[in-house]
Amino acid sequence: MKVYKNQPLLTFIVIFLLVVFDRTVPQVTLIDRAIVTVLSVDFLEDKYEVGAQIVKSSSQGNEKSMGYVVAEGKGKTLGEAISDIGARTGLDVSLSHCNTIVLGQGAMLVPDLFDLFYLIKSWQLPEQAVVLGYEGRAAEVLKAHLAADNSVGAYLQKIADYTKVSAPVLSTMIKDFLVDYISGGQVAAISGLSLIPVSSESLDQSGAALDIDYYEIKAEGGFLLKQGGRVINLSKDDVEALNYLTNKVKEGSFVLKGEEKTYYAELVKADKKIKYDLSDGYKVQAAIELTVKIREAAGGKVGPSFTAEEQDYICGLCGQKLGDAVERAVEYFKEQDADAAGFYDGFYRKGGRGIRNTEPSEILRRTEFSVDVKVNLA
Repeated sequence: MKVYKNQPLLTFIVIFLLVVFDRTVPQVTLIDRAIVTVLSVDFLEDKYEVGAQIVKSSSQGNEKSMGYVVAEGKGKTLGEAISDIGARTGLDVSLSHCNTIVLGQGAMLVPDLFDLFYLIKSWQLPEQAVVLGYEGRAAEVLKAHLAADNSVGAYLQKIADYTKVSAPVLSTMIKDFLVDYISGGQVAAISGLSLIPVSSESLDQSGAALDIDYYEIKAEGGFLLKQGGRVINLSKDDVEALNYLTNKVKEGSFVLKGEEKTYYAELVKADKKIKYDLSDGYKVQAAIELTVKIREAAGGKVGPSFTAEEQDYICGLCGQKLGDAVERAVEYFKEQDADAAGFYDGFYRKGGRGIRNTEPSEILRRTEFSVDVKVNLA
């Protein structure tokens, strides 16, 4: 090991150069950065069209306020389209705070969506960002004027909050979307969005301007996206059934129509167990257990006010309703050749590595499915 006689002088020179070099390196400040909270992705005429809701701060006197603007870019790839946003705005685009991606009909029909991996790898898109679909141009959602909130991003985050796991909403994070998309079944499920016009009467009462069209955004139904550019529509019942079958639902409710009265059941807790059996063909047994609070829909009896016989009757209605919905959904997935519940991967994990040479569609077609729903009262 060499020992330099002028080591203090050498140390000073190194520190001096580092300080000077650091001052000459371009620094990206918040002023120069486009902080994106929502992305809309459309695909038209062989090009991606990407919209970005960008945080914009402004100040009036000593007061600072936060607003949002929408910027758009185009490109052959998602990376090119996002870079185009940077070129048009003169800002460095940051996706590190993006919590929602809305795919338009054209984007959902892209034969493969592996380009979404690029957003995570090269643009630091959070893996927890939620993916949603819209049967139209996704940019319409991003540009919509909302009556209830001035931020589409905040509104969508409330709808698709993955920490809540609400039964009618598939809060599909992009990491799970991509895992499902490249899995054996090659199909991923996402919730759908609808833009609902708000009447001018209600806006007038709130004091909003009437020369602009205002909307409410709702999560309604959903989509199965299968490799090859196939899009399969899901009804509200399909979404709820799939959620109870594949996720741990935390929020949900049931409207139960009896012979004489209508009842309402509110979910308190949901658990599930899925068993795969390869001993004699392909068999899947699902066991779903719910804990609910019940009441009469008309505002009559609640919980303990019901007799034991009435409680059993209402729990039976609830169990049958969910069980029938799950069975119908699985049959629909079979008809559409879409392994939305991940049966192929479940059999593979069970130890059926020998199924690798069998087509997932054949396994789905041959799978015998049964479900048992047990309902308890809170």
